Amino acid sequence: LRTVDPRPLGGGTDAPALQDAMPPALELLSQLWDVLASVFTRFSTSSQCMEKLCRCYKHTQRACGDAFQAIVPRLLPQVTGWYEQQPWSCFVYMCNACLSSFPNPRDGTPALPAAVRPVVSEAFQRIATATFTLLSSGANGIVDNPDVVDDFFELCSKVLRKEPSLLLESTILQPAVQCGTAALHVQHKEAGRSTFCFFENLIEASGPRARTPVSPAGLAALQGVLGEHGPKIVSQIILAVAGMLPAQRVRFLSPLLQQIVHAAPGPSREWVTAAVRAMPAGAHADGGVLIESIFSAEALVLD
Repeated sequence: LRTVDPRPLGGGTDAPALQDAMPPALELLSQLWDVLASVFTRFSTSSQCMEKLCRCYKHTQRACGDAFQAIVPRLLPQVTGWYEQQPWSCFVYMCNACLSSFPNPRDGTPALPAAVRPVVSEAFQRIATATFTLLSSGANGIVDNPDVVDDFFELCSKVLRKEPSLLLESTILQPAVQCGTAALHVQHKEAGRSTFCFFENLIEASGPRARTPVSPAGLAALQGVLGEHGPKIVSQIILAVAGMLPAQRVRFLSPLLQQIVHAAPGPSREWVTAAVRAMPAGAHADGGVLIESIFSAEALVLD
């Protein structure tokens, strides 16, 4: 499926009978549907087997592009059910791949067709619920599942770019921000990067540079949750800069802190000042210099 030609057999567009034909990759996947489902039934406890299973769908999506949309209503509920039974990160990635088959919104046109939106919304809600349960299990839920953290926040960012209301106008928003805040210090490089990007997309959506239009209800919910959790987010960033994370990772956090300062210039100064004062003794940062550099005239100039 990785290298199969997605074009219809016989040359394609000039043959009327083949213009609406299913691409060969999708046809093959449909014929193997029950076989692939049985792989999950027999080997669901093996992360390696599940990774290989998901590659069948992933490579089909990459080969077929937009045509993959035809099986999304069938595939999403199946993959979501698998994830609820065995929370392997590859299943979360597959939901991301399903969303990738839909083009980004243009000129106010929704990314998701009306018929597909309920299916995607339900799948996203169920995946988020299962993820929050997994990551909140025990004291090390986030640390022990970095691949899930990585793929879940990648999925959240994809939702913000494709259909932001699915996150911003749902009960997922609050726990997602709480979970993301807790994950800002995760040592896993890819998981940390996905978390940083999630917050960057989230804050971008609250301002004039949002790439996808956000409804007034979604904007109000977003501003409310950022106002509530802003102090904790800033505190986590300051602690990371002060030494909680390796120096090479700080380059991802600095732009995020700058975004927060631009989005909320008034309260953000209070948040930064409180975070600096709460830094432990011996932290690798000069608090006064840090505050002045963050809120200097040069730093506050928008690019």
